Amino acid sequence: MTFFTSRWVDAPPQVTEVSGLPMGFRASGVACGIKPSGASDLGLLVSDAPETVSAARFTRSGVLAAPVLLCQERCDLAGLRAIVANSGCANASTGHRGLDAAAEVQAAGAEAAGVPASAVALASTGGIAHHLPVDRALAGVAAAKAKLAADGDV
Repeated sequence: MTFFTSRWVDAPPQVTEVSGLPMGFRASGVACGIKPSGASDLGLLVSDAPETVSAARFTRSGVLAAPVLLCQERCDLAGLRAIVANSGCANASTGHRGLDAAAEVQAAGAEAAGVPASAVALASTGGIAHHLPVDRALAGVAAAKAKLAADGDV
């Protein structure tokens, strides 16, 4: 499987596929029960370089999900070192409970990556107005931490 796939455009001629992750990155993906299907639903990406430089792009939607609000308010967007991404629940339109859930997942990601919480971004996709099952997400972060690997492009 190639990284660059699109049903609309071909890969640019200068794009070269490489296997694994860039040096200094580790990743893993797990199924932690957020998706009812049992499919993989949580990923963790970590940069081990303290001087990591990053940028973030956010939705222009009028309704911002808890992970987006948390990242905009609490993250050092130029120095992100880890990303916790989940699918199966967008944690959108969930009020204070959703913000609290996002903060718990961010804290778990920080512990897993060994970085401050402000260096951990969150990304979520899935159903709107569903509460994130925090216990499953936290278990997923712990499981993903145990599987982090330089070839962890799951």
